[in-house]
Amino acid sequence: IRDREYRLCMLVLGERGIGKKTFLNNLCGKTVFPTEERIKEVPEPSQAHASPDIQLTTELVQLDDARSTPIDIVLFPGCGDCMDNTSTPGKIKEYLDAQFDIVLNEELRIKRSRVDTDSRSHVCIYFIRATSRGLREFDVQLMKQLGDRVNIIPVIGKADLLTSEELQHNKKLIMHDLSLIHISEPTRHAQI
Repeated sequence: IRDREYRLCMLVLGERGIGKKTFLNNLCGKTVFPTEERIKEVPEPSQAHASPDIQLTTELVQLDDARSTPIDIVLFPGCGDCMDNTSTPGKIKEYLDAQFDIVLNEELRIKRSRVDTDSRSHVCIYFIRATSRGLREFDVQLMKQLGDRVNIIPVIGKADLLTSEELQHNKKLIMHDLSLIHISEPTRHAQI
């Protein structure tokens, strides 16, 4: 009997231009998300004032390691880019809840499918822009709402462009802001 294949599902959040696609390409060791698409993402000048809607992007990546581990990568490009971000946390929560419902419905069936249908996100890599002011209010609210649904790993985007003093200052401010968020235990002590 063949072992059940396990998949890792990774949710990646953060605003545009913060290095998510470059990070994922380096993590996977190959080009999964082309970084040249940024030109297409820039709106026409006549539409610059309109708030674009966030859209879900998923990609199944087969890593070239000994175990050949498949990873589902879920992106919400433009998360936090809109002028009015009030609906963004709700849309991401709806997606996560829908994945929980899919798994629950499969578990409740008498005759279950042999195919592994677990599409729940195991981890959320949350990219934060280093502003030397800590977290934005949007970041705090989103992490607070998602913290009981998925483990969150905060990452300072483009941290290699900072000096060691700037990086330490940003880490200190972000860790202070994270300590004020009351979310579930696994994400409260996430390391940066």
